[in-house]
Parts: sequence; structure tokens; C-alpha cells
Amino acid sequence: MKNKIVLIIFLPKFLISGAGNSVFRLIQGLNKKKYILYVLCFGKCEYSKKLTKNVKLFELKYKRLINAFFRIHEIVKKIEKNHKKEKLIFLSNHHYVNIFALTIKLHFKKIKVIGVERTAIHELNIFYSIKDFLKKRMLLFCVKYFYKYLDKIISNSKNVKNEINKFSKKNSMVIYPPSLENFYPKKKNKNNLRKKINILMVGRLDNEKGIKTALEAISYLNYKIILTIIGRGSFFQKKELLSYNFNSNRLVLLGHKNNLKKYYQNADLFLNTSYFEGFSNALIEALNYEVPVIAADCPGGNSEILKQGKFGQLFETNNPNDLSIKIENFLKNKNLFKKKTLLGKRSLKRFTVSKNIHEYSKLFENI
Repeated sequence: MKNKIVLIIFLPKFLISGAGNSVFRLIQGLNKKKYILYVLCFGKCEYSKKLTKNVKLFELKYKRLINAFFRIHEIVKKIEKNHKKEKLIFLSNHHYVNIFALTIKLHFKKIKVIGVERTAIHELNIFYSIKDFLKKRMLLFCVKYFYKYLDKIISNSKNVKNEINKFSKKNSMVIYPPSLENFYPKKKNKNNLRKKINILMVGRLDNEKGIKTALEAISYLNYKIILTIIGRGSFFQKKELLSYNFNSNRLVLLGHKNNLKKYYQNADLFLNTSYFEGFSNALIEALNYEVPVIAADCPGGNSEILKQGKFGQLFETNNPNDLSIKIENFLKNKNLFKKKTLLGKRSLKRFTVSKNIHEYSKLFENI
């Protein structure tokens, strides 16, 4: 029998989120007879109760990567010592962690290091303060000059791979996140005489999600609209959004929800207004629930998921005027949007859990 592969996964914020779901599904989907799994994160892992007993979890009491440097190296050293005969792989997630992972590669010669880029590199060109600018300039420099030394970089979309290929072609590849577990039953037709339009958004309330673009676009429209936003946000962020001039329309901020089924089923339209994206699991969920989609044509995976507008409508990023026009187009051409949505649902096989875990497994076994 071949030796098992020891996989050390480092995701600093292992929260219920897009990245969290992708990593959790990878952990659950890997063949336990072939892998020994270690997981490192900062603070509480929100999936801890769902992880099987054969997954060794380290919930480190740190908030910043620089403070955890020696502790992580210490853990990796013990793992290496306990698995002298097995293949060891360190799988990091997000650009700043991928840069840190180079220190693992330099210090532990036996360990293969794979970085997963979960968001567009374009993120590092968007900043909100001098401090943010300096931090992102430094990160961008490190990404451009050090990514080529990783054993492999996994991009979660072709768009992100193309960004990385500008400075590191030889070790870059695309594996989609294992996003789709099941195809949902056909959606029941709603009463088209309903007076209010339910629009759904799912994601954090951070600036880069472009929520104000959605609020401004909807304020231009002469329709009764309920905009429901599900996602984490601080009290200050919620207060700021709720104070926005939204005319007679209604804004509902629900915070984090574990089960989104009823919200997708009740939605007439799904919006993604991000300034950049990695790979939006929420877009895939919307198509799977047969909810028409309008999304920003931003750097990242949106255009790829929607096949350049074949499976939904794209609008110019951070342009509320264009978004309002596209929403009005939807309201006047619902049948056309419905056809696009059904085409999109049929295309989702490329994002299934089984297909993409198989791609990860092939990489882990052959690296």
C-alpha cells in the first residue's frame, strides 16, 4: 500500500463563507484512505463540528499572520517529524498567506507548497486609505516577484490565472472551487401579478462588494422593490447602508444566515455588484435555484460563470446608471432572462464538487 499524502491546509479565517465552503468541501471530499489532513486557522473554525475525527484542527489564538509566524513553523515541524515517509503538501489560501507559505518552502525542503488564489489580483489596485494603499502595494510587489517560487498556484478562474500569468506562467493552473453539491428541483412559477420585486444579494457588507452601486441604481427606478442583503457586516456598516436614500423602496439587512434556500426561492432577481471577485459561489447558487442574475463585469470569475452574458446579464462595474438600465431590461424582458438562467443552470456541471475535488486529487498525487 502506498504511503498516504499529508495535507496541511492553512485558511486564516475559516468562517462560513465562499472560501470556507470551498475548503470545507475539499476536506470532506478527499479520500480519507489516501490523505492525512491537518487544518490551521485563526480563532474559531465555524466548521469544526462538521469536520470528521480524522482531521486534526489547530485553532490558533492569533489575529495577525506576523504574530503567528513561529507558532505555525513549530506546528509544521512537528507534522514533518511525525510523517517522515509520507509526501507532505502545504496548501495556503489567499495572496498574503501564499507569500507567507514561501517561508515554509524555504525552511522545510521536503514539503511541496501550493498557493490558492481565491480573489482577483486586481484587488490589490483598489484601496481606501493611505495605510491600505501601502499594504496592498507591498503585497502586489511580493505577489509579482515571489509567486513564481511556489510549487504550484491554483487560480479559481481563468481570469485570475491570466492575471497571474503576466508574472508567473510556469506554475499556474485553474481548478474551480468545489461549489455545487446538488442540482435543485425545477423552480415553481410565481404569480407574475405580484406588485413588489424581490431582489437578493449575498455577501459581506465590505466596500468592495459595491452595495451602494445597487442602492443608487434601484433609487433611479420607478418600481416597488425589496432589496434583501444577506452577509456579515459591522453595526457601522449596517447603519451607513440603512441611512442611504432609498426612496420608497425597502432595504432588508439580514446578517449572516446558514440556510439560504428560502431566500433564493423567494427572489425574482439576484445581484452581484462587486468591484472584483474571486469566484462567486452565490452566483452559482442563484443559477441553481433558477434565479435570473445581473452581475458586475469585474475582474474575477463573474463573466466566466455567466459565459460573457450568455447565462445572465453583465453591467459595467461601479456604474449605477448602467445597472439601473439592466434591471429595467429584466423587468421588461423576464422571459428572456428566464431562458438565460435555465441555460446557465445546465452549464453548472463544470463546478460540481466531485469534478473539482478530482482535479485537486490529481494535482496532490502528481506534484
